[in-house]
Amino acid sequence: MTDSHQFTRVRLEEVLGEVKTLDRELPEPITMRPSIKNIEATIELFERVDTTRAAAQERTR
Repeated sequence: MTDSHQFTRVRLEEVLGEVKTLDRELPEPITMRPSIKNIEATIELFERVDTTRAAAQERTR
Protein backbone atom coordinates (compact mmCIF):
# COMPACT_ATOMS: atom_id res chain seq x y z
CA MET A 1 0.00 0.00 0.00
CA THR A 2 1.40 3.37 -0.95
CA ASP A 3 1.63 6.26 1.47
CA SER A 4 -1.19 8.08 -0.34
CA HIS A 5 -3.44 5.04 -0.08
CA GLN A 6 -2.61 4.67 3.60
CA PHE A 7 -3.34 8.37 4.15
CA THR A 8 -6.68 8.03 2.35
CA ARG A 9 -7.61 4.96 4.40
CA VAL A 10 -6.71 6.66 7.67
CA ARG A 11 -8.59 9.81 6.70
CA LEU A 12 -11.72 7.86 5.77
CA GLU A 13 -11.62 6.18 9.18
CA GLU A 14 -11.23 9.58 10.84
CA VAL A 15 -14.18 11.02 8.93
CA LEU A 16 -16.26 7.98 9.87
CA GLY A 17 -15.46 8.55 13.53
CA GLU A 18 -16.32 12.24 13.27
CA VAL A 19 -19.66 11.53 11.59
CA LYS A 20 -20.51 8.88 14.20
CA THR A 21 -19.74 11.41 16.94
CA LEU A 22 -21.97 13.98 15.25
CA ASP A 23 -24.73 11.39 14.92
CA ARG A 24 -24.71 10.83 18.69
CA GLU A 25 -25.09 14.58 19.26
CA LEU A 26 -28.08 15.07 16.98
CA PRO A 27 -31.60 15.13 18.40
CA GLU A 28 -33.99 12.34 17.38
CA PRO A 29 -35.22 11.75 14.67
CA ILE A 30 -32.31 13.39 12.85
CA THR A 31 -29.62 10.88 12.00
CA MET A 32 -26.39 10.62 10.06
CA ARG A 33 -26.92 6.86 9.58
CA PRO A 34 -27.19 7.07 5.75
CA SER A 35 -23.91 9.00 5.66
CA ILE A 36 -22.28 6.51 8.01
CA LYS A 37 -23.34 3.63 5.75
CA ASN A 38 -21.97 5.48 2.71
CA ILE A 39 -18.60 6.08 4.38
CA GLU A 40 -18.42 2.46 5.53
CA ALA A 41 -19.19 1.30 1.98
CA THR A 42 -16.53 3.66 0.63
CA ILE A 43 -13.94 2.23 3.01
CA GLU A 44 -14.89 -1.33 2.04
CA LEU A 45 -14.71 -0.50 -1.67
CA PHE A 46 -11.40 1.30 -1.21
CA GLU A 47 -9.97 -1.79 0.50
CA ARG A 48 -11.22 -4.07 -2.29
CA VAL A 49 -9.81 -1.84 -5.01
CA ASP A 50 -6.49 -1.54 -3.21
CA THR A 51 -6.30 -5.32 -2.67
CA THR A 52 -7.14 -5.97 -6.32
CA ARG A 53 -4.55 -3.45 -7.46
CA ALA A 54 -1.89 -4.99 -5.24
CA ALA A 55 -2.70 -8.49 -6.52
CA ALA A 56 -2.46 -7.28 -10.13
CA GLN A 57 0.93 -5.74 -9.41
CA GLU A 58 2.13 -9.02 -7.90
CA ARG A 59 1.05 -10.94 -11.02
CA THR A 60 3.00 -8.60 -13.29
CA ARG A 61 6.25 -9.10 -11.37
